[in-house]
Amino acid sequence: MKLLILLFPVMCFASFLNSSVLMFHEWEFETCAEQVHKAKLLGNKHINLMYTFHFIAESKTKTLDLCLKNKNGGCSTPSLEIVNKLKNYYRNCLTEVKKHDLGISLLLHVDEWGNKKIWRNELRYDPLKKLQSGYSYDDFIINPLVEVLREFDLKKVELALQGEMGATVFAYPQSYAEIIKRIKSTDGHLELGVSLNYNKLSGGTKKGSRQSLKELFDLVDFVGFSAYAPLSRKPKKRDFRKYTSNFLVKLKREGVDLRQSMPIHFSEVGIGGGNWINDGKTPARKVKHAVGAPYAGIWWNPDGSLNPWQGQAMLNLRKRYHVSLINYLADQEGIKKNPVVRAFLWNSNSWDVQGLYKNNDLYRDEEITQLIKQSQY
Repeated sequence: MKLLILLFPVMCFASFLNSSVLMFHEWEFETCAEQVHKAKLLGNKHINLMYTFHFIAESKTKTLDLCLKNKNGGCSTPSLEIVNKLKNYYRNCLTEVKKHDLGISLLLHVDEWGNKKIWRNELRYDPLKKLQSGYSYDDFIINPLVEVLREFDLKKVELALQGEMGATVFAYPQSYAEIIKRIKSTDGHLELGVSLNYNKLSGGTKKGSRQSLKELFDLVDFVGFSAYAPLSRKPKKRDFRKYTSNFLVKLKREGVDLRQSMPIHFSEVGIGGGNWINDGKTPARKVKHAVGAPYAGIWWNPDGSLNPWQGQAMLNLRKRYHVSLINYLADQEGIKKNPVVRAFLWNSNSWDVQGLYKNNDLYRDEEITQLIKQSQY
């Protein structure tokens, strides 16, 4: 297979494919610094830190509380003790970030704690509303992180107030606008944004007024989205160009017309080698199945036999995907209308082409890893 592989010099507005330090549980919050160090060794000058919390809900419209999955397998609801523990985890991680002079983007997720099968994107909650613990989403998840960021003089900080959570943004835009105004009044150097999904942007919720949505999207410094739409069987730069243009069209249909200078982030991007079943244990055996569901991958693979990246066709697909993405990002240099300024790999399980996530060497591709690293310089 012949692929066009270009290596690009650093330019003032060039975009790069960067790594993500993904944290789903307390013990991963605790080891963040170790992962930041590994990400630096991969050649990153800017990285993504993704912190995951959990929500307890009766339904997608009734959130009871939030929690942090703890080391004992339970989930700790907010308290002063837990908030102080979180702050110490943030400090340890940001100390390593500062040591390596890295720029950072931060992405905040919530997953369900329970078995009601509620997707975060459809969870409708007011981030300022006090929950059963007496803490709001803002009190527990946003504000403690902002307070710790204030202690560090970092190279570049971009904070998405939520990730892949459209319903909360579209239902309560005025609350997010209030949060942004408060943070900007004391921490004007922080760049603040929101991050949505590539489809069901609003989470299917009843939306706030058009005026309140306009105010929010006029206030943010960037808009991100999880970039997992289907691709052509031989991915090209135009696939990723369509990612961006389709997202902007869908956003407009939801009543949001972004200013042309608004930067776009691929908050998550990658191809997992799964298929439409998306059960975490069914690999795609054909290229057409993998490109039809880039969001699907393998997360249950105890003996390694379910690795989807086997056979020349799948290996070629994986390389073509990443080379095309690297080249697309390099093209952003001259884009004036909604350039993609950040793109972050989903460094988990079979999406993790760099093998960054712990015990994930099975999925590392050395050639692609080096191509990504070389493209940073």
